[in-house]
Amino acid sequence: MSEQLHELLAFVLEKEVGVPARKSRSFASHFAELEEFINLEAATLRNGISSISGKTALRFTPDEIERILAFISSGKLSLQLTIAENFLASICRDFTGRQLVMVENLTLGKIHPNPFLIRALNLDTPEEVVRLNVYMTATRSIVTSMGFFIQKLLISCSESAESPPEESGWEAIKTTSDGEKCWIQVKSGPNDMDKDQIVYRTYALTKNIIYVF
Repeated sequence: MSEQLHELLAFVLEKEVGVPARKSRSFASHFAELEEFINLEAATLRNGISSISGKTALRFTPDEIERILAFISSGKLSLQLTIAENFLASICRDFTGRQLVMVENLTLGKIHPNPFLIRALNLDTPEEVVRLNVYMTATRSIVTSMGFFIQKLLISCSESAESPPEESGWEAIKTTSDGEKCWIQVKSGPNDMDKDQIVYRTYALTKNIIYVF
């Protein structure tokens, strides 16, 4: 439970509050219960977070303190939800927020309209061209990001799932109740696979290897 709590707090501090990753992870490790974080007082942040020896290990800028307290007051973390449910909500907020920022920052220079496609689809007005290209760019970005989104959900919302070694090429490992390990790879879809890949993946499903499409 404490490890999942630390992962949750490190994630929200970095992604939703804007505290640097290393600082977020270090700060998160000081809490044993979610209630401790939710009841955090401004004086504690201003005085700095002390290590076991009593020395100040973490100091926050006035801006960081303000953002941490504002996040706590927002009610986005709830004691009525489990750690996994709070984590799921935070991951969803981060995912949708990044997609909205991507769409809001789109410009003609970023969407690269294709003149051949414009003619093939009989797009006659600038509005039609912009609408199609914004849709295509946004959906491509969302599909790409969705894989990472699913990966985070698998690992953060299950105590039996964990991240594999980075060089392994897999996205998650899930341990069953019988102690067997299922290696999971997340794909956006099967349309980009050739025959050999399909044959390999069909065989792999019988060997405790799972592909999520």
